[in-house]
Parts: sequence; C-alpha cells; structure tokens
Amino acid sequence: MSNAKKRNNGAGTGRGRAAGLETVTALLCTGRNFPGELGADYPAACDLLGLPPRPGGYALRLAQDQAGARWTIVSSDVDRVGSVLSIHAMGIEASWHVDAADVDHVRPGWPLACPLALAGRGDPHDPPGPAPVWAPAYPPSWAPTGRRVFADQIVRELREPADASSREMARLDLGLDPAEGLRLLDLAMKPGTGQEEPAVLAALEQARSLAATPVPVGTVRANRVGDQPLLVSATGAAWSLAARPCTGPVIVLLDAFPACVFDATRAQGLDDVLGGLLQAATAPGADRRGMEEG
Repeated sequence: MSNAKKRNNGAGTGRGRAAGLETVTALLCTGRNFPGELGADYPAACDLLGLPPRPGGYALRLAQDQAGARWTIVSSDVDRVGSVLSIHAMGIEASWHVDAADVDHVRPGWPLACPLALAGRGDPHDPPGPAPVWAPAYPPSWAPTGRRVFADQIVRELREPADASSREMARLDLGLDPAEGLRLLDLAMKPGTGQEEPAVLAALEQARSLAATPVPVGTVRANRVGDQPLLVSATGAAWSLAARPCTGPVIVLLDAFPACVFDATRAQGLDDVLGGLLQAATAPGADRRGMEEG
C-alpha cells in the first residue's frame, strides 16, 4: 500500500522545480490505469494522493535531483507517458521528456515504493523541509491492499500471450530469461469442495450485482491490448476479479484466503457476470463518474 506521510491537499512545489530533476520511472493514475496500492477506485486513489479526480487523469514521474532526493512530477501528459511506458515494456529505451506546460505540481517524495535510482547521484532519500512528503506505507496484512496488488499483477499477466510458447518467445525478444517467467497465473488453483468454493461463488454473485450498480470510476475496468480480447477487472469490498472474457481464465482473489489465486473459469453463470462487468466498464459516462473537470 502507498500513502503520504501527510495529505498535501493539492499544495505542491512550483513548475520550475521540474527543470532540475531527472526521471527514474513513471506511472499513470487515470480512470483506467492506477496502482491498486492507492485505492479500490480512481477517485479513492486521487483522494489518497491529495489530487482532485479529473477525466484525463495524471502522469506521475518519479524523479531525483542532483543530490539524489526523491521528487514526483505530477503532470497532465498522460498519453505521452503512457506511450513511453509501453515502449519501455518492449525493452526499448525512450526519453522521459517533460514539457513544463504540462506540469501541475512537483511534490517531495515518491507515493510508491521503487527500487530504481539514477547512477552518479546520492542515495535516494526524502528531501528535507517542512512540506508533507509522499512516501509508501507498506501494508501490514494481505487485505485489502495486498489483494489489489496481486490483482494488478494478474492483469499484467493476462496482457501476455495465452500460450506458453508465445510467452517464451516474447520474453526472448525482450532479452529476458524465459525460465524466470513464473507467473501468479501459473499458481492458480481450481476452487475445490472446501470453504473456498462458496466464497468464490459469493464473490462472483457480488460482481454480478456490482455490474448493475453505479460505482466510482475504476471499480470496474476493461481494455483491449492490440488484437487481444478485452480484459476486464473489478474490485469489491473483499474480493478482486480479473479475466479474459472470451477465452479465460477468470481469476478471483479473496481477503479470506490470503495470497491464494483461484481459477473460476468453470463457474456457472460467468457469461452474465463478465458481460455485465464489460457493459458497466464501457457504458457512456463510465469513465467520468464521481470525477471533477480537470
């Protein structure tokens, strides 16, 4: 889980501060793409960051100054940063250029844990000063943040090719070792006859109800990756779901079963559940519910 030591409530260092910073990495906080560490939905993630939710979302560059201090550049150039992240995911270097006109704020600290650092600078540290510092707060237990982090990883894995040989070739193309490609999906268990099966079925029934109820943006998300089928994900009070609706699998994570990954692909009534979630995620106005104009 990530948090700030104190809520900043929109206050931040001026735009000019970004000129002396170099980006280490970046992340997006939008209605369709936000880290589960920050919240169960997009407005909740923005609230934790002290930012007003807006339809366009935010790009967050995790940067360092010459002394190595951590700073976060909050900007509106979501499409540009999203493109760079996609290029980096293919193993290709790309520039993190920042246009000063797109910068909203520069905040001390990083809102998420990141092991990366720039060479030739001091060790990463929080900058001194009275301003509230963004810093990750690690979850003491699985629920609910750890579950949402697992769900994020499942969604990333569902973006990969479904067959093992294609995944292996993709990893080789990126210069990665295919033998190190163990995934959470590989650990998925079929619900058995124990208490986990009714719990999984109860979560699916709640997902069915969720699809028919107005919920904050980001509670239910759907996207297409190239020519691949739509992916759908949803977050409930004590469960998370991620699925390829057309081909499977359908994965359920439960607060009641820490770190367990359940494959619910053979559950009854899935077509109705997933169809409802897709409709909820793609309905007109679904990406603006509960948000302010930017």
